[in-house]
Order: sequence, then structure tokens, then C-alpha cells
Amino acid sequence: LDFVWNVQNFVWDQRFQELCRFRATHHHCQVKQQANDDNANANSSSSSSLSMWVHNQKCHYRAMLQGKKSSSPLTPARWQALAAIGFWDDAFVTHTSVWNTRLSELQDFHHAHAHSNVPEEYRDHYALGQWVMNQRLQYKAYIAGLSTALTPERIAALEALDFR
Repeated sequence: LDFVWNVQNFVWDQRFQELCRFRATHHHCQVKQQANDDNANANSSSSSSLSMWVHNQKCHYRAMLQGKKSSSPLTPARWQALAAIGFWDDAFVTHTSVWNTRLSELQDFHHAHAHSNVPEEYRDHYALGQWVMNQRLQYKAYIAGLSTALTPERIAALEALDFR
């Protein structure tokens, strides 16, 4: 009998192996939240579970950086295992790149309209409207002391555009 004594460790190991296989196939660790042609898997529920697990690892990492407790702490061994396959490079370089691109687009919007109140469903640039809405939600979470991707530097960049 193969009895699993620690389900949390077992599930983490299974997802990590799944991520390793994904990386071997796709050459990156950017698992999309919805299966598409780039991340096609025979089992879409497996892809969905992996994307949630990847998202959770990023959340646990941010919580660790902020000194907050997490429901499933990211141990040093797990952090190193993820680092060994390039997870952190893929996870945060891409996020930073997208964030900086949207900030630049918000700066262009601010220059053209003299404000940064991009409508949530902005017809001319839907992704920018959604990003702005997300920044507002992230800011509220940040103020409440929750784990977010917003840093004091990012908040200052937004505030320089009269972001509200």
C-alpha cells in the first residue's frame, strides 16, 4: 500500500512535477488560467489546476516577502526547486513587463485626457481599462494589509498621474 501521510506535500510534489513537464514542452512556466492553444493539454482540468497552483506559489512568495503567514508556506526547499527550473524569472519578469507597459499606456492616456480615470470598459483600449480597475482593487487590498503585487514604487508611479 502506498499511503500518503502528508497530502499537502504530496499535492505540491505532484504539481511541481506537472510544472516541470509543462516547462519541458513549452520552455516557460507561464501557465495560463484558461487552457488555450499555447497551453493545450489533453486534460483541461489538469491545466486549470496547475494554473491555480502556479498562482498560489506566487501569492505564497509575496506573503513570505512581506513577512505574512500563508496557508501553505513556501519553504526554502520549495523556493529553490522552483528557482532551479526558472519559475521566478518567468513569473515576475513577465508580470513586471506587462505592468510597465500598462503604466506607459496610462501615461499616454493621462497626457491626452489630463486625467487617469480610464473607464473600466474603455472602448479604445479595453485591456487598459481592466488594468486600471485591477490597480484600484490591488490598492485597496494593499491598504488593508493584504498581499498584492503593488509596491510603494508602483503606488508612487500611479499617484504621479493623479491616479484615484
